[in-house]
Amino acid sequence: MKLRILFFLFIIIIAGCGRKTIEKKDLCQFELQRVKKYNYKIYRICINSDFAFTEEIFKTLIFKNGEKFDANGGYELNGNIGEWISEDTLTIYRFDNKFEQPQDTIAKISFEKYGNLNFKIFNYGAINSSSLNEYTFESFELRNNKLHLHGIKRIAGPEMDTNIFLNLGNLKIQTKSDTITKLSYDRIETSMDFTYHNPDGSFTDNLPEIKILTTDFYPKKKTKLSSKNNLDRIFIDIK
Repeated sequence: MKLRILFFLFIIIIAGCGRKTIEKKDLCQFELQRVKKYNYKIYRICINSDFAFTEEIFKTLIFKNGEKFDANGGYELNGNIGEWISEDTLTIYRFDNKFEQPQDTIAKISFEKYGNLNFKIFNYGAINSSSLNEYTFESFELRNNKLHLHGIKRIAGPEMDTNIFLNLGNLKIQTKSDTITKLSYDRIETSMDFTYHNPDGSFTDNLPEIKILTTDFYPKKKTKLSSKNNLDRIFIDIK
């Protein structure tokens, strides 16, 4: 009987947490991307856990301009944001994680829609690799729906052209007191070059690899976020 009562009390607590009003102080991540042409705002958030045995909750939510942000509202977009491949179409990456290692690198493609926005979904198996590259840059500008970076120099990672452009979507600008501290860019890479370290100490080569590659760019010059206009379709850290 005691176990049954405790079980129902636990269910009531969990149900109450689902209806809890989430405030900004409850968020460990709070990023905003504006899609001005179609009057949408995309929020990428992380909600702190109230319990020691539960993990943070990550969400990507879409609101129409004029709608008040609510961590329990909006249209929830399941998956990792990729790139804007046209003005109204955004790629999304999902991973089923049914296995510890992906069985292949082939993505199953599906499509979804919300209002004026279209989503091209790439469904992969488990992620089994990640890496980080770092560079500095002199300046940047948004032009022709791409972010142009100038004066790039390597810190860690392969050599890169001095001037490059990046597709919009999964780009993020981090700031401190309105000063830009970092630009981050994620992309998915696949190959058949993964090496798995087996429990018995042996290695298995030429396996499927699905990797998240993060590239961080650090400004060499002090740049105010407020001096940059029309940063459309780029995530801004507003925590």
